Amino acid sequence: MSSEAQTSEITVPFSEHPHPVLQENPPWTGWDILYIIMVMFASLLICLIGITIVVKRLGYPHVAFFQVMSFPLVAFTAQMCSYVVTLGFMFTTATHRGGTRFGSAVRWNWPRSWAAYLGLGLAFAIGLQVLAKFLPMPKEIPMEAFFKTALRAWILSIAAMTFVPLMEELFFRGFLYPVVARRLGVIFAVLFTAVSFTAIHVPQLADPHMPLSASWGAVLLIFIIGLALTVVRALKKSVAAGVLIHMAYNGVTSLAAIVVTGGFRHLDRLSN
Repeated sequence: MSSEAQTSEITVPFSEHPHPVLQENPPWTGWDILYIIMVMFASLLICLIGITIVVKRLGYPHVAFFQVMSFPLVAFTAQMCSYVVTLGFMFTTATHRGGTRFGSAVRWNWPRSWAAYLGLGLAFAIGLQVLAKFLPMPKEIPMEAFFKTALRAWILSIAAMTFVPLMEELFFRGFLYPVVARRLGVIFAVLFTAVSFTAIHVPQLADPHMPLSASWGAVLLIFIIGLALTVVRALKKSVAAGVLIHMAYNGVTSLAAIVVTGGFRHLDRLSN
């Protein structure tokens, strides 16, 4: 066989798929993303009403229904209930076509250097806390209602370090990002996903006594971490890597609050 023929046999297969690793082709569509959002909001409403009814009957029979509904732990429990329902729907969405495994479909891809991603989350948390010193930050945010009692503070902190980052990464980087990337390209998908991630956090960061134009620093910090998480997903093709960064990022704040308050026994120290 001539050298020319050998060269042809070697080069042709590689020319058929020049960049297979860069492609995003999830087994769901933009419509499925819309269905996930609808399931999330519908289940949140149903869980919120159901939990309010139970709490009112068992513990607060003489308190107005909507007042019980506004209790922080009632709203938070309803949100966690909604997350469980949504996770189940995500699983069905990712696996019902072609028998694809869930981890493969969402590109879970546990990284070998997992400790490095925890370290990256730690670095982001410290760096953004330093940056916050130079930005207009809100004086009071709705999430502070959870730090009025030790029970609320523990529940929020544990969820913030575990289930919440898992769900946010699965939706934004596991489901939303690849659909947008397939349709509109990686750069637009990274920006769109980061902006969407930021948008859902704005109500949690808005100071009721300050205009957002005077306290936009917190929104910028969330956008930066959202952008970083999406870039990691785009480059490493790993949702698990983002989950590790996200958990470490949230964990720094939570663990710092636990240490400062002596295990949430002295919550007054947070205001100091």
